[in-house]
Amino acid sequence: MHDSTKDVLLVPSIVFIVVTVFFAFGYLVTLVLGMPFSLSLALPIRLLGALLLFSSFVFLGWLFKYRKPVDTIVSTCVTFLKVRRGNLLEERLSRTEPLVIEEPYRYVRHPLYFGVVVIVTGWWLLLDYSFLCDPPLILVQLCGSPF
Repeated sequence: MHDSTKDVLLVPSIVFIVVTVFFAFGYLVTLVLGMPFSLSLALPIRLLGALLLFSSFVFLGWLFKYRKPVDTIVSTCVTFLKVRRGNLLEERLSRTEPLVIEEPYRYVRHPLYFGVVVIVTGWWLLLDYSFLCDPPLILVQLCGSPF
């Protein structure tokens, strides 16, 4: 059994560190490849980024209406522990969480991952920093398709 208070504090810290590493990696890739720091995106594209960002927060609010944030964080912690131990596939069959098929899960396979990818994509388009375009691609490759 997991101490949910510890998980509520630990998992967001780990997620913050992982996202920071992704952004640092994206920044290094931008420097190594000699990409421009700004892509000079047109205003409509930047506004699309703002719309994506807003939509992602609405989507995550919808997700948390059907699944408590603590449950989502504990589930993420369990997944991180399995990845760290290297037996993600072996333990997948022994999971004891209930299958959630309510609203967001009916349309998206991994709503939390999807929301994070959309948030990072929205920030990339809104802020127009080229190094922000790498993390969504890396997240999709690591987590698989969130759809």
